[in-house]
Amino acid sequence: MNNKKGQVLVLFIIFIPLILLLGTFVIDVGNNYSELNKLNNINKMIIDYGLRNIEKINIRGELIELLYQNDETIDEYKLDIKDNEIILTIKKHIDGILGSIINQKRYYIKSIYHGKLKNGEIKIEKGH
Repeated sequence: MNNKKGQVLVLFIIFIPLILLLGTFVIDVGNNYSELNKLNNINKMIIDYGLRNIEKINIRGELIELLYQNDETIDEYKLDIKDNEIILTIKKHIDGILGSIINQKRYYIKSIYHGKLKNGEIKIEKGH
């Protein structure tokens, strides 16, 4: 008869780091997805507000203020307003858990949307 008491311990020691790495990967991917959704929603909201109020004199200033009111951690943005069109690009970094293990401490996400006001109708589309 073979003694198999130590085999489970060896398997446990081998698979625990893999399970921890997989868990941190899932958390990072989920966090990135959540933050990207948040950026996309902010982007669409700002473009919608901008197109509804495009006749205002200082609409650019209002949109930038609205952007930072909704997320203070934005790294950079690009806002183009012309001829009843608004294009907004928002970039931000996210610190990752897994990144500290594989030496990729930050993930960068970007949201681009393009909005157009045509015949009183607002159309907002995802950009490239």
